[in-house]
Amino acid sequence: MAASKARTLLRLARVQTMALTALVPVIGAAVFYAASGAGIWDHWANLLMLFLTGACLHVYGFVLNEWADVEVDRASGDLAGKPLVSGEVSPRGALAGALVVGMLGYVPLSIVSPSPWPVLLYTASLALGGAYDVWGKRAPLDAVLAGSLSALLLAGVAASGGFDPGEVWQRWLLSLLVGLQFLQNLFQNAIEGGIKDADHDAAAGARTFAAITGTRVEGGVYRPTAAFLRSALAMKLTQALLWASLLVLLYDRDPQLVDVSASSLLLVLALVVMTRTQRSFLPEGPFERPRLKRLFSLHEMATYTATIAVLAPIIGWVAALPLLALPVLWFLCANVALYGRPLEPGV
Repeated sequence: MAASKARTLLRLARVQTMALTALVPVIGAAVFYAASGAGIWDHWANLLMLFLTGACLHVYGFVLNEWADVEVDRASGDLAGKPLVSGEVSPRGALAGALVVGMLGYVPLSIVSPSPWPVLLYTASLALGGAYDVWGKRAPLDAVLAGSLSALLLAGVAASGGFDPGEVWQRWLLSLLVGLQFLQNLFQNAIEGGIKDADHDAAAGARTFAAITGTRVEGGVYRPTAAFLRSALAMKLTQALLWASLLVLLYDRDPQLVDVSASSLLLVLALVVMTRTQRSFLPEGPFERPRLKRLFSLHEMATYTATIAVLAPIIGWVAALPLLALPVLWFLCANVALYGRPLEPGV
C-alpha cells in the first residue's frame, strides 16, 4: 500500500521530467563558473544544492498545475487515471504539498550564496510559475511560464557569483543562454502542450494559445491553423539562430576550441531529429495522444541536446556528457517505473 501511494505521489509530481527542471539552475551556474575561470567540479556541492532547488520548483509547479487543471482534465477520458482526476490524491493535500515543497527550495539556495539576488530570482520563478498554473487555462500565459524557468536559470547564475557584467562577451553569453531557455519552455508549453491537450482544452472552454488560434480536434483529427504553425516554426528558427550564434561567440573568443567542431556535429544531428519529429506532429493528422507524447519526448531530448552541445566548448565535455545523460536516463527509467513505457508518460 505504501509503495502504491508513493508511486501515485511521484506521478502527481511528474517526476519523470524532474531532472530536466532541476538542471536549469545547475547549467546557469556551471556556465558562469567556467566563464569566470573556476573549475566546475570544484563547486560540485553548490551544484547539488542548486539541483535540489530546481527539483523543488519542479514539484511545486507541476503539482500546482495539476490542482488548478483538475476540472479541465476531467473533460478527457485519456486522463482519467491522473492522481487528482481519479481521486487518489485530494485537491487540498496536493495544494498544501505544492506550496510546502516550493518554500523548501529556499533552503539549499541559501546554502550556495548569501546574496539576495538568487532568492529574489527564485521568488520570481515561484510567482510566475504559480500565475501560469492558476490562470494558464484562462489566457495564453505560456510566456509567463517560460519566464519562470528563465528566472530559475538566472538564480543559478547569480548564485555562482561568476557573471561579470563588465565583460561584453559574458553579457552576450547570458542573453543567448536565457533566450534558449525561454524558447525551449515556450515551445514545449504553447505548441506541444497545446497540441497534446487540443481535444479537451477546447471542450472545457480553455483559452490556451492553441485554442485562441483556432487549433482544434474534430472527429479524431487534429487541425492546426496557419497562425499556430507559423508561430511554431518561428520559435524553432529563432532557437536555431541562437544555437549558431552561441557557437560563433565561443569560437570568436577562442578559435583554438577544438570542441566547436564536435559541438557543431552534435547540433546538426539534434536539428535533424527535431525536424523529423516536427514533421510528424505539427501537420494536420489523426489525433493520437500516445503517439504524440512519444514524438514530443524525442523532440525535447533533441532540443536539450542541442543546447548542451553548444555549451560544451565552455563547460567542457567532461561536464557536458553527464548533463546530457542524466535527464534522458532519468526520464526513461522513471517512465518505465511509473507507466511501463519509456517514452510515453501518462500526462
